[in-house]
Amino acid sequence: MLVKDMSHVSEENKSEQESLSSNQTELILQSLSEGICRINVQGNITFVNASATRMLGVDNSSEIIGKHYGKVFFNKTELEDSEDVFDPVQFALDTGETSHVNTETFYKQDGRQFLVEYICVPIKEGEEIIGAVISFDDVTERRDIEIALTNARDKALEATQAKTSFLANMSHEIRTPLNGIIGTTSLLLDTPLNDEQKNYIKMLRTSTDLLLHIVNDILDFSKIEAGKYQIEEVEFDIYELIQEVINVFLPIVKEREIKLDFEIQESIPQILQGDSNKIKQILNNFLSNAIKFTDRGRVLLRVEEQEKQNSEIELHFSIQDSGIGIDEETQQRLFQPFTQADVSTTRRFGGTGLGLAICRNLVDMMEGKIGVNSVPNEGSTFWFTANFVEVSTGKTQDISQVSISSDKNVGKRAIKKSDLKILIVEDNPINQQVTQKILEQIGLKAESVGNGLEALETCGEKDFHLVLMDCQMPVMDGFEATEKIRHQNKNLQDQKIIALTASATVEERKRCFEVGMDDYLSKPFTKNDLANIIEKYFDFQSDDLNLDLETNIIQHSLKNIIAPEVLQNFLEIEANGQEGFISEILNVFLDHSEEKFAELREAFSQKDKEQIKQLAHNLKGSSANTGLSNLSNGFAELEDKLKTEDWNTIGKQIEEISTDLTKIKNIVLEKN
Repeated sequence: MLVKDMSHVSEENKSEQESLSSNQTELILQSLSEGICRINVQGNITFVNASATRMLGVDNSSEIIGKHYGKVFFNKTELEDSEDVFDPVQFALDTGETSHVNTETFYKQDGRQFLVEYICVPIKEGEEIIGAVISFDDVTERRDIEIALTNARDKALEATQAKTSFLANMSHEIRTPLNGIIGTTSLLLDTPLNDEQKNYIKMLRTSTDLLLHIVNDILDFSKIEAGKYQIEEVEFDIYELIQEVINVFLPIVKEREIKLDFEIQESIPQILQGDSNKIKQILNNFLSNAIKFTDRGRVLLRVEEQEKQNSEIELHFSIQDSGIGIDEETQQRLFQPFTQADVSTTRRFGGTGLGLAICRNLVDMMEGKIGVNSVPNEGSTFWFTANFVEVSTGKTQDISQVSISSDKNVGKRAIKKSDLKILIVEDNPINQQVTQKILEQIGLKAESVGNGLEALETCGEKDFHLVLMDCQMPVMDGFEATEKIRHQNKNLQDQKIIALTASATVEERKRCFEVGMDDYLSKPFTKNDLANIIEKYFDFQSDDLNLDLETNIIQHSLKNIIAPEVLQNFLEIEANGQEGFISEILNVFLDHSEEKFAELREAFSQKDKEQIKQLAHNLKGSSANTGLSNLSNGFAELEDKLKTEDWNTIGKQIEEISTDLTKIKNIVLEKN
């Protein structure tokens, strides 16, 4: 085949091409610096210039004049004559149209190869084609450079990906024992200690909190570099969001000579659609820095409307402080990774220097802008913009109800603990029992039902202030149940429905809000997690929830198989008078899991993918709530492997889970 690379006709050359006379052609051939060959209509070479002679490796042009171009350029002993072989040169001779080839291999007379780019222009006298001019250039060196650059780029990308993967993996690995250390120090603080010991433990807790913050920064940065951060589009209340952010820092500023305020422009719609979590992350970072670098004075969070077109609105967020300020040179590089305002060896303030770089990346992802205005010793204003979509609700926010002094109880319903009516909707008996006991532990009582249909019927008979709704259940799932409850109880505007979900993906969270849920809580959850989300919507005033108990998991015989935070929950339940609760819940779990796992094996034998998925999800949630993290992770992996439909891999995963279940059963039997 004469031409290896698929060639194409240059439309630009075609449109500009004019017929050339023989005399004009001779002048052009002499003036061009590329390799030039002229051929007659039979394809025989009639002229070559010096550049062509040199590139083709001949001493004298007479060595190739008179030969067919195919034998010279392509080293063909016999010329191919096939309609299936596209020859750009013959195409030009046959059609009178210019042809252009980006990359082709030509041969020197000694057999060596070199890469060329060439163009073939037909020569005409009147309407008759009498030959063609072939202009070619040696692109071997250029191609070698391109290949070298491509290889260098690929290696750089591989290095970046390896670094990103390493950072992400190490951050996860480090964070796991760190959480254990933080949990242990919290438990130690609840035990009888003298003042010196308490001081040491508090120092340890402060150090581990700082280290966890650093690890989280590295993890966020590595996720952004790997492109694993995605924009979420969910509906949220901008006033509630700002209130939540402010509430986080109120305990900190109360200990210092700082006033923390916020202002929201009255014209801003109450309900917006956008990525509220990333807005919180940026505001938390800005506020944390502002408070850290401000010894006295004021920190002000302000939200203003920048621009509005139809339902789209751009907001301008700013954090103004009266702190140490930043010089102009530092401002220029402040949003770069590992950059800090204070880089001296005697600097007072810690941190990774990643926080603002992460904020910049998050703002870029939301197609906004970010910046800082600052004067040394006078203060700084960090700001960013973000775009949202206004969601029409028919409600308006009364700006007079937005507290400039940041009252932490704004928007909550005042109620006594004893009057709060709660319904647990959960089909899994373990999850139902654990949730019930945790509520009792913090001083609340609840009723329970086993599926969405029962919840709908019960809510039709009684008015509940709070419904804790599992998402995936038989008969009627939590999503359908919520929609029907909202439709059935239109008069209960203050009823809160909180999703309890074992898979809080972006899609599932979005669906929770779409069907009318107010919030969600990921399984497994701790006593504090549940208490915090309840206190988010209800104000018990002086009648606080019960959160402080002295327990010790360090020497517990099951500390190696039950996650520390769950074991802490269970021990506190036992300390509240439920002696033997841990053994009881483990036995209930084993009975439940053996029954469900037998069903899972049967579903596997039938290759019933949907049934396996439902059972794996159920067992993942119950094992997580029982604190059996490794087992829960095993069921999560099974869910992932179901996506591949590789039944051999799925079967191996089921056997691994079976082995883990047997080990747990043996440990529990030994304890009993």
